[in-house]
Amino acid sequence: MKKSKIIKVAILALFSAVLLTLNNVGAISSNPYNDWKTSAINYPNNGQLVPAGPITITWDRLSIDSHEVTGYEVYLDNVLQNSTIIDEGDIFSCEVYTTKVAQHQVKILAQLSNNTKISTSARNFYISKKGMGFYSGNGYSAIQDAQNMGLSWYYNWGTAPTYAGTCPNQKIDFVPMIWGAYNGSNEQLTTIKNAGYKTVLGYNEPDFVDQSNVPVATAIANQHYFTNSGMRIGAPATAIQAPNSEWFNEYWQGINTDDIDFIPVHNYPGNIGVTDKEIKDNAKSFLNFINETHNKFNKPIWVTEFAVANWDPYWDGYNGANEANKAEVRKFLNYVINGFDNNVGLNDLEFVERYAWFSFDALDRYGGDSGLFNTKADHDKNSMLKIGTLTTLGNDYRNLGNPEGYILPNLMGEIEPSIEDEYVDDYVNVMINGRSENVVLGSKFDKIDTPVKDGYVFSGWYSDEACTKEYDFDSIVTDNVTIYPKWLKMHTVTIDGIDNKVIDGNTAVKPLPSVKDGYVFKGWYSDSEYNNKFDFNEPIRGDIAIYSKWVKLVTVSVDNNKVLIESGTVLSRPDMPIKNGYTFAGWYSDEACTKEFDFAKPLLEDVTIYTKWKKVIDPMEKEDQTTSINSVKTGDNFAIQGYVLGLIGVMAAIVMMQKKYNK
Repeated sequence: MKKSKIIKVAILALFSAVLLTLNNVGAISSNPYNDWKTSAINYPNNGQLVPAGPITITWDRLSIDSHEVTGYEVYLDNVLQNSTIIDEGDIFSCEVYTTKVAQHQVKILAQLSNNTKISTSARNFYISKKGMGFYSGNGYSAIQDAQNMGLSWYYNWGTAPTYAGTCPNQKIDFVPMIWGAYNGSNEQLTTIKNAGYKTVLGYNEPDFVDQSNVPVATAIANQHYFTNSGMRIGAPATAIQAPNSEWFNEYWQGINTDDIDFIPVHNYPGNIGVTDKEIKDNAKSFLNFINETHNKFNKPIWVTEFAVANWDPYWDGYNGANEANKAEVRKFLNYVINGFDNNVGLNDLEFVERYAWFSFDALDRYGGDSGLFNTKADHDKNSMLKIGTLTTLGNDYRNLGNPEGYILPNLMGEIEPSIEDEYVDDYVNVMINGRSENVVLGSKFDKIDTPVKDGYVFSGWYSDEACTKEYDFDSIVTDNVTIYPKWLKMHTVTIDGIDNKVIDGNTAVKPLPSVKDGYVFKGWYSDSEYNNKFDFNEPIRGDIAIYSKWVKLVTVSVDNNKVLIESGTVLSRPDMPIKNGYTFAGWYSDEACTKEFDFAKPLLEDVTIYTKWKKVIDPMEKEDQTTSINSVKTGDNFAIQGYVLGLIGVMAAIVMMQKKYNK
């Protein structure tokens, strides 16, 4: 046998809320742990009717390669159980406790080394306190015949089941008993333990001579055998009510009461009355006895025998022949199980773990009215009575004390599972931009809202901190993951007062210059004084302003010929023009040719340049000498080619720019 390892379960914090938009379609089928999740829990079975009190939950070990399982958590009805978990190799177990007759749910969470928790499907099962003692003897066991009564447990006053075949009340827990202090009884405790039983009932009515008849001193002396067995121990069940029993009180004072886990009790009201009030009074007395026993000894209670019976040799009113008396017993049974008039019944008393009505033979002289089914002895007395058939009271017992929602098997014990397991999503931790989220394992993200950061532009989600590997949002999440946003630094590039955003390291887009009437575009500059030309091939590393440079155009008119030049241009003096019959006398800035044009002065505005000519006097001609100022008529034979070419040569570049400007 492998050495057991004890693991303590600790209460951990609740998961935080999920803030992502998720696509859970396929999450169940995509969970790599599904085989374990859906089949790990061995006990209880789904839909099983389980006896109240301690419940040993068992499950398979989660074996995985990717991570180590560091521990397990057990949840009963979504409450973490602070219980001891026992590691026995491939199987783990944990004891939980409840006496609430209801549907319950258990699930196991495996804690992985990466802090992920993997949950089994939630196992739905039912808790019941209802059981029964089935007589066994001479090779016969009554359990093999009785129709199904919706029981969760039984005993037979012996140490082992005496019937191993199929029967209507099969698949219910058996509880062994050490009936008396007979030879070998102490050794039987070891046998019971080795058979896998966790609970044992103590001596049966040791205070009665015609029952186990165990002296108090013997019971006290033998107590250590029970204690050392390691099983859960039920005290001896006395025939006299324990609070008033001299035998039991002496026994209680002679042992370490911590060695007793629960107290079985017997009670047989002998006359429950006829009227409803009388029946209620007797039911109340019965329940008061149960409460008194618990209050005095402060232990859970098992009612292992109770029924209505009367051993008066002169009155046999409960012999199974009187229908009115049977009806009284039916009322009593209902009252003590369900409670009445603010009196809490056995089903709802938290300290009552189990109860078992004692079923007399249906024709028994002393308690036939308390019979739940026809026995072999009944059939022997009346062959018309079919063995195992439930009596009216038996049908009542079958239908009482069941948890809400539980579907009873049919009378032959056949049953379909009434409730299935519920798949439980697992969660992994996803760190997104420094924020922790819990995401369904096996799901994938549908969408994450685009984040915003001043001075940056979002460039996508990445699975590594260096942002070299883009995160695949079509991938299934099966592990903790960190998703990083990639941010690109943005700079403001202001071009002629208009802001543009450029990613750090990128180049600014060179705009086409606009048209500005009367000006010529001269390029882009990084300063408003136009000292430094801006290079659009250089990467942007910070905020910057870019300025367009414009130069005003001025018109130069010469002899009705006009040309545009940049303001501030200094004209080169052109070659001297030629005009037949005249002598060139200079360039002037006024039409009267009184002010000579200053070619050294930059042109800042439109200007007209005038040529001055002097008439050449032919001595043969008798004409007066005269001066001409641009007075050549159309059709005159003169030549200004040298003048024009000189002017164009000076301003050729300007003319080309003007052509571009005029497009």
